[in-house]
Amino acid sequence: MKAFYSLESPISRSTNPAVTDFFKAEPINMGEAQLCRKCKRYISMLEWLPPFNVEMEFLGRELGDIAFGVVDLLVSEKFVDLFKQDGLTGLTFRGQANVVKVKPKRVAEHLPRYYVAAINYSKTELDLKKSEVVYEAEQHCSRCLMGGDLLLKLKGIYIKETTWSGEDLFVPRGFYHLHIASQRFKEWCVQRDIKNANLIKGEDFLQDFS
Repeated sequence: MKAFYSLESPISRSTNPAVTDFFKAEPINMGEAQLCRKCKRYISMLEWLPPFNVEMEFLGRELGDIAFGVVDLLVSEKFVDLFKQDGLTGLTFRGQANVVKVKPKRVAEHLPRYYVAAINYSKTELDLKKSEVVYEAEQHCSRCLMGGDLLLKLKGIYIKETTWSGEDLFVPRGFYHLHIASQRFKEWCVQRDIKNANLIKGEDFLQDFS
């Protein structure tokens, strides 16, 4: 069984010296969310449209190569160049971010270029039983795989490997809030010294809203 991870913002800087976050800055332009053509549920978040104005916050002593927002990611120029050079897959680079404010201010003079990166939606499916998925209502759409109106619990990330086409980063069907990474991506982050690549082992992942 292949290993998978959740890519997510670190909770604490105690074990991560490069915690980096960003926030959208005005003007903020948002497009439409995608709808399933069968069940009419939303299957994506709203699309962020240019200009990509951001405020960045650096909470550690190092600058992150990945910055976390609500949905989208910012990645450094180093990240973009190496990701393409090494042939990794699963990201769409949407354009350079315009950093309008930085905390702390002293970081501004050393700031690299950052780019907006969107993790691609995939046909990869979670194994609902192994992942112990619990919905408010057990009514799954056969097209988008969305469950009831509310996800109550998700314990572990286990995918149906026959549905995975090898992407290094992906959003699985029916779970548009999850950012999943492959073992190769994890190893690449270590080899290339990618800062702030916070990856939670699939078997350790837990979301409980019940």
